Formats: sequence, C-alpha cells, structure tokens
Amino acid sequence: MANQFIVNLSTADGLPMKEAALAGWDATAATWDANGTTAILDVTTVTGSGSGAKAEVEVTGGPGSPVYAVTITEGGDGYKDGDEVAILGDGDEFSDNLTLTLTSGALVTPDSEAQALVPVDYALFVQLAASDANEVHMRQIQPEHNRYWKLSLNGGTSDNAEAILLSVNNTMREAMQAPHRNPVLVLPEGVTCYDVKLSS
Repeated sequence: MANQFIVNLSTADGLPMKEAALAGWDATAATWDANGTTAILDVTTVTGSGSGAKAEVEVTGGPGSPVYAVTITEGGDGYKDGDEVAILGDGDEFSDNLTLTLTSGALVTPDSEAQALVPVDYALFVQLAASDANEVHMRQIQPEHNRYWKLSLNGGTSDNAEAILLSVNNTMREAMQAPHRNPVLVLPEGVTCYDVKLSS
C-alpha cells in the first residue's frame, strides 16, 4: 500500500458557481441601455451565503430588442441549490437587476465520495493555486511524469492561506513518515474540501 492520507469531503458549506455561460436569468427588472460587454460585475447574494462570484454580461440587439448572455468569470464559493443571486447593471449596457435561482447545474460538480485517499509517494511540495486560497496543489514528480493532486476548498482566504498550506504539508509529511497509517487531513476552522482530483 502506498503512503497516503485521507481527505474528508463535504458540500455542506456550498460550492462555487461554474465558470461558464449561465442561462436562465430573470431580466424583467432590467433596463437595457446599449449593446456591448459589461465590465466584470459582482454576483450578489439575495438568499443564501455564497460569495465572491463575478460575471460578464454581453448585450446585443440594443434597447429595443435586447439579447443578452451571462458568463460567470469567477466562481466564488458557498453557493447552494436554491440560492437566489443577482447582477446589478452598471448603467452602460444595462441597469437594475438580473436575477437567478441557482440549480445544481449552475454549480461545480464535486467529488461524489465521502472521502478521498491522496498518495504521497514522490511528493515534493504543496502550493496554493488560487489567490483566494481555495485551491491547493500537491505536486508529485515521478520517474515517468510530473503530476499534481488538486484539492478544491471552501472557506479559503488570505488570512488562513498559510494555515491551509501548513495543514496539508504537515499531513503529507506525517503520511510519509508513518507508512500505512493514513492520517486524516484536518483543515483550519471554517475550511472544507469538496473535491480531490489528479491532474497531469
């Protein structure tokens, strides 16, 4: 058995929105001002506790017969099926709100298991891969390839980024030093992991 550690997986704290085109917005409250593509706008939370998502809105057809497309450019975290979110126009392309009730299809797809096993053989270092500390890479250099394990988190901030790195690094080291023990990763308070993937 390889040296490895256990990551408990949970979606209880919600998920990021998918960084992709997202249909289904209610535009009845919006006022269409001009064709064009908005600056990146905040996605505000009407109900629920998600935060940090941003979107771009492209408007064609003009005020008379507007056609619009919304693309999520930053997924944020903490969103759940049934939450209501809104985008407030800046008055250039549109004014007032677009609103949407989120479904599972608007959220990232998490790991479906309750736990993941992360091997630490040939592991070299742990690094944050996102400025909001919600993605951690554990780099492995093996004779035949260079790959990493990606841990996707909720609750990462600049304030707890160092604590997150130390948690992963210390657990990785413990697994290397105690073969077949399978220590469990304990993340800082308020931080959970919802997905673990192996990437090349």
